[in-house]
Amino acid sequence: MKKKSLFIPLLLCTMSMAIKESNSQVLALSLYDEELITQYVWKSDYSYQEAVMVVEEEDGSIAPIKLLYNIDRIEEVKSATLTKTYKEGVDYSVEDGKLIVNPSGSIPTISYNDFYPDTGQSGFEREGGGYLCFHEGAYFHNLQIVVSYYHSDEYKGYIPESKGYLLPNITKALKEKEEFNILVYGDSISTGGNSSGHPQINVSPHMPIYPLQIKLALEQKYNIKVNVVNESVGGTDSAWGLANVRTNIFDKHGDEHFDMIVIAFGMNDIKVEPEQYANNIKRLSNALLKKYDNSDCLLYAPMIPNPQAINFNGKQYLFKDELLKLETTGIAVVDMTSMHQSLLQTKRFFDMTGNNVNHANDYLARIYAQVAVKTLEEGNIPPTEPNDDDSSNTSSEIDSTEETSTIESVTQEESTTEIASSETSSTIEETISSNIENQSDNQEKTKKGCKGSIVDSFLLSLFGFIALIILKKGKREYEK
Repeated sequence: MKKKSLFIPLLLCTMSMAIKESNSQVLALSLYDEELITQYVWKSDYSYQEAVMVVEEEDGSIAPIKLLYNIDRIEEVKSATLTKTYKEGVDYSVEDGKLIVNPSGSIPTISYNDFYPDTGQSGFEREGGGYLCFHEGAYFHNLQIVVSYYHSDEYKGYIPESKGYLLPNITKALKEKEEFNILVYGDSISTGGNSSGHPQINVSPHMPIYPLQIKLALEQKYNIKVNVVNESVGGTDSAWGLANVRTNIFDKHGDEHFDMIVIAFGMNDIKVEPEQYANNIKRLSNALLKKYDNSDCLLYAPMIPNPQAINFNGKQYLFKDELLKLETTGIAVVDMTSMHQSLLQTKRFFDMTGNNVNHANDYLARIYAQVAVKTLEEGNIPPTEPNDDDSSNTSSEIDSTEETSTIESVTQEESTTEIASSETSSTIEETISSNIENQSDNQEKTKKGCKGSIVDSFLLSLFGFIALIILKKGKREYEK
């Protein structure tokens, strides 16, 4: 009887938790349209839930806010949580295609002094003096609003290229397979940093992180089941990704098959030269493609960090040019750098950030996924495919073979040493590159050396034994 009496409450508790989780998912789906969040922002005459944050001017006024397009008609304005709807004529209005926020309305604002404080956290100094307002979690998410509106003007910014012609394995798999497997390996942006659906944030509307939005879009577009393995780690850079590919990827997923590999490092390569960064990514992509044959690789050129965050701005904006040089059959670049730069020509950085430094909010995470999905479209083959001549293919094959043998030999001790790569990435890159370039040669030399040493030792022992016999025989003859 006691067992039964315990069983019933446990069953009811489990059912209650399941119902609560189910209701949360249903609520999230009812707050946003899954097809509209994957719709390209550069293509439609309807901008869906475009993010805005209202920052007051120094005098306390609120300037008219320019969105991605000139507004013809607003359908609705909501909190970024999608749980509150604001009223036109009470909370906002439209003038000359711009959003006018009523200071006496209920739309949240942040004061100039709070957003640009005179004192703050060390490391978050602002260009020109003072500090940046920086918060992780849902702080900015709770301040932001989203606007759904119609417009008649055309998009005039950067439109991502379709590069499916470079990705034959992905293209074939999307057309022919019933299941499609994706591996994601990157930094905190790829973990879903500051997306409302991130497990550690987990606030309404629980928008999926961008890798899961890629999954969602591909399932809609190709009627295929998509599986995502995400081994991204926050605070890491390209040198760390290279040094830890064995423990983080090969040891965990060595026997698995992936159709698409996404490499997305770069935001934390603050002190790294573009050529050095691209070399890390090249070695990493070659190793992964060698390990997981019949896969293709997407290389993300990262979003731009806050231009005012002096301690977070390096040469990230130059990485895309070096990555584009790596494009060849099986490798294509997802140019989020150009996309973000283009958006910043119209929208403000804080309209699209989750932490005001280097993370996307829900809106920009949607665009992260959209640019990847657009890149996967087949498109038109250009007259000359980039880096796709016979010599580059041969070089790539050689690099790939060397990369797998050397990276799989990286020891745990080396990986641990290089975890601090964010602060000493230049030194680490040199160490990694030196290890990778020389390790195969050293191993081969060691093998040859060992063989030579064994032969030499044997011959010396043999000669010594013969000499000893001769000496003993000579001594006996002398004694006689």
